[in-house]
Amino acid sequence: MDTSNLVEIFKCTIDPQRRRDAEAQLDMLFKMDGFVPAILQLVMNENIDISVRQSAAIYLKNTIAAYWAAEPASELNNDANNFQIPERDQIVIRDSIVDAIVIAPDLISSHLSVCLCNIIRNDFPTKWAGCIEKINYYLQMPDKNYWMGAFIALCQLVKYFEYKTSTDRKPLDDAMSILLPLIYQRCRHLVEQDSSDQSVLIQKQILKVFYGFMQYSFPLKLLTNDVFTQWMEIFRLIVERPIPEEVNQIDIDERANNCHWKCKKMGIAYFI
Repeated sequence: MDTSNLVEIFKCTIDPQRRRDAEAQLDMLFKMDGFVPAILQLVMNENIDISVRQSAAIYLKNTIAAYWAAEPASELNNDANNFQIPERDQIVIRDSIVDAIVIAPDLISSHLSVCLCNIIRNDFPTKWAGCIEKINYYLQMPDKNYWMGAFIALCQLVKYFEYKTSTDRKPLDDAMSILLPLIYQRCRHLVEQDSSDQSVLIQKQILKVFYGFMQYSFPLKLLTNDVFTQWMEIFRLIVERPIPEEVNQIDIDERANNCHWKCKKMGIAYFI
């Protein structure tokens, strides 16, 4: 698949005068082998204009939602969609989607995380146990620039299992038995040694992961008394730490949208 041609097509989707022709071209291409992985590679290419990458990410999100798994035909649905993204293309997507989220800016990672959610719903853990290896790989890196994307990916995994029964949550519990000690180390490091906005945003994402993990089903084998006490100490530190003075200078109506206040609000949730 020629990436330069794809770039031009997605450029046209942004132009109201040329959008219809571009969408017609995409309709002709989307069943081609290698088409969906080519879109993901375009999205991951930092040398391409962000608006084009965002348009491609939205198209990728919609395509995966519609065609990752074929719809079974039924008496009520004679026009069922029997097309499915080819397995060889799915393998490429599964192998790259976490990498894409890790390197993507916020405008794009939000769309890619929805792609990931759909893939998890259909393929984890039977076809894609490697998802955990990818997340673990990035969390092991000493550079915190890789951590946010890894936690965004992990949050999608946790959300999928959030309301399931204890028995059905076993794949998540198995994954967290590997990841939870590392997550704690990362969170403790950030809370104690890094007060930057980036650090606080990562902390907030970690709190979302932990909250979703234990809100409706408390895994006693993983969250023993000692482990849970350690986490509660982290939450206490977050709740009690002072807000930076420059944040308090912001208009009072806007402070709630600041990352420092959002993180503190997530920490307070554990004490309510």
